[in-house]
Amino acid sequence: MVGPDTQTNPPESAPSGKRLRVGTNVLVATLLVVGIVVVLQLMAYKMPVRLDMTSSGVNSLSEGTENLLATLDENVRVTSLYFETDRETEDQQRYRQASRNLLDLYEATKRSRIKSEWINLSRP
Repeated sequence: MVGPDTQTNPPESAPSGKRLRVGTNVLVATLLVVGIVVVLQLMAYKMPVRLDMTSSGVNSLSEGTENLLATLDENVRVTSLYFETDRETEDQQRYRQASRNLLDLYEATKRSRIKSEWINLSRP
């Protein structure tokens, strides 16, 4: 014989209205987060900002350089000619990358009139 203490009842399920509200809240929160991420990505694409997080400031220009670039009256085109061979050392690649980074900083400066071009003479 089964007594009242040993009898098992299935747990009551939540009312369907409460489930619908919880599901709707989850959906709205998810859509809100996705929307915020999309808006932030679009803003980052339209207004690129470069932050130099290094202690030595190696990834930024000095105030004097930025002022000089801002006062240029004419466009300046910098053309870099280089050879890329199979005998290159890591130092050559590192120096070329450092030069590219510096010219990219020049180009990214507000109101900069600097444009750079890289030509590898070893390729036709």
